[in-house]
Amino acid sequence: MFMDIYEDDTFVAGVYLPTVTEDILPFVDFFAEAASIAIAHNSLQTLRVRRRGSSAEWVRDFWPYSGIPTVDLGGVYAKTADKWEVQIKWTGTPFVYLTLTVDGEATQGVPFVDSGNNPVAISGAVSAALTEAAIEAALEALPSLVGGTVTVNIVSLAGSTKRVDITFGGTLSGVEYQLNSDVTNTAEASASATHVTIGETDYEPLFSTERGWPGVFGFAQDRLVLGDVLALPPAVVMSQAGDYFKYNIDAAGAAAARFDNLRAGQVSERVLAFTEATYFLVFTDRGVHFASNRTISKTEPLNYVQVSEIGIVPNCKPVKLEGKVFYVGVNPNGDGDEGHQILSLSYSEIETSFDATPEHMLAEHLVDKVIRSVGQVATGRGEASKLWLMRNDGRLIAACVIKSQEILGFCEWVSADGGFVSEVHVDASNDVRMAVRRGGVLRHERQVRDCLFQSSLILHTDLSGVVRGLSHLEGREVWARVAGYVLGPFTVSAGEIDLGNCYAEPVMVGLWQVPVWESMPRFHITRNDEVLRRPGRIHSVRLQLIDSTSVAAGANGGAVEDVPLATTLDPVAEAMGEKTTSVRRVGMLGFQVGPTLVVSQIRPGALHVRDLEFQEKL
Repeated sequence: MFMDIYEDDTFVAGVYLPTVTEDILPFVDFFAEAASIAIAHNSLQTLRVRRRGSSAEWVRDFWPYSGIPTVDLGGVYAKTADKWEVQIKWTGTPFVYLTLTVDGEATQGVPFVDSGNNPVAISGAVSAALTEAAIEAALEALPSLVGGTVTVNIVSLAGSTKRVDITFGGTLSGVEYQLNSDVTNTAEASASATHVTIGETDYEPLFSTERGWPGVFGFAQDRLVLGDVLALPPAVVMSQAGDYFKYNIDAAGAAAARFDNLRAGQVSERVLAFTEATYFLVFTDRGVHFASNRTISKTEPLNYVQVSEIGIVPNCKPVKLEGKVFYVGVNPNGDGDEGHQILSLSYSEIETSFDATPEHMLAEHLVDKVIRSVGQVATGRGEASKLWLMRNDGRLIAACVIKSQEILGFCEWVSADGGFVSEVHVDASNDVRMAVRRGGVLRHERQVRDCLFQSSLILHTDLSGVVRGLSHLEGREVWARVAGYVLGPFTVSAGEIDLGNCYAEPVMVGLWQVPVWESMPRFHITRNDEVLRRPGRIHSVRLQLIDSTSVAAGANGGAVEDVPLATTLDPVAEAMGEKTTSVRRVGMLGFQVGPTLVVSQIRPGALHVRDLEFQEKL
């Protein structure tokens, strides 16, 4: 597999990725920062592609993880026993009753005894064996230590001092304990505990060649966040703030790396995506969680709160548009890799929580079997932000979002000539890029505002007006745009078309998909809100256009006809420019129950309808 790298649509380099195979390619996640690109899949050691020197010099290596967290993944691990020393000092000849507290659980006072198992002054004939056994029994009787092995050894030191060595062994090994000591019966003796060896278990790295790797990336407060870890699907791993390679969770300080497990000891969830929207949001296959902490810090635990019980579809990123977070909800009746519902998350300052709201009620027939989602922010005049949804049958759905008017409208973006959309993405320039398969040929296409055609190329005519280089459109009907004029249609033969004239300007040639908008059926509604289903007619329509060059309209089941935009004031010797104007089509014939209006085109051209006004008899 090769990665092609472009800068401003110019190919600059190709990088060979031998471990990225065709079967995992649709599920690979990418993260790009500056001149470095991370490539992740939970069965693939994370790759890094970075620029070295000029734009044409790119190299491949592995993502340089530093300090991967070590966790218990169910293996057999080496353990270090936790060891303490208790020093007892006294004056005179006191009887000493020693009390030990382990992790908040205290033993009764254990006396130092003689060979007859009777309490004896600590300076007298103490039986070390019997006293050691008594201390061991008292510790092993503590609720948290039951079933474990504690070893006690009493050593007499010079002067009025004894040392009690305590080792937490057996099943108690590998854990760090907190031990406190006290002499409860006399003020002539004191006991102080010192930690000698910290109990540790040599767990294994959370991700490795043997255990698998992270599968998705996210970003939160200048930390690179990893999820979908093959060995531990509920894990959320955050890098050190400002350094996307360091993951040492043993480091100190608020900016240090973090490791969290959403469902430790419970039903497992698979972390699939992250985003930030006032708070840090984590999307899994079972729901959505948000961390209620304003600031992510190593020194403070994150409080994860579930806000939705509907999980997200794998490989469908949550999209932030118009102040809301949209995501594709998994289909509970499907296989888990496709969605059939669109939900939005909006934060409520009053309830200090997120609300999950379904947004697909009138478009269930369009948003079924969705496997990819991307967002496109509105930039042009009169445009709406768009949520692009790719289905597993190759259809592409566009949801237009206008928050100020509480509008979310769904429609299908139809791929010309029955094209199958197999991938969709919005690039850094806010343009939609697609991988489209037509006639067995897969092409990379970019959707831009001033391009009227699909699968288009920008070429030049020869001196006789012939345009060559169209073999990928062989046998298809195409249109051409040159010097502001739209010419066609032409049928591609032998990879070329004949425009009839030579042009100095470049020619754009491609497939044209007729745009069609049809209104809801129109009915007469009485003052009592009764709907009269009787034959009616839409006889006229007024269209408010923005920067348009071609529009057609029809109604009542009749033919769509072109509405002229040219006027006598337009220059004769050049193509008509884009117009922002109001036009009408009148005299549309026909009667039908529930008449509808259709807005379309007869010839390719720019079309942007701001609003329209029906004139009807119902």
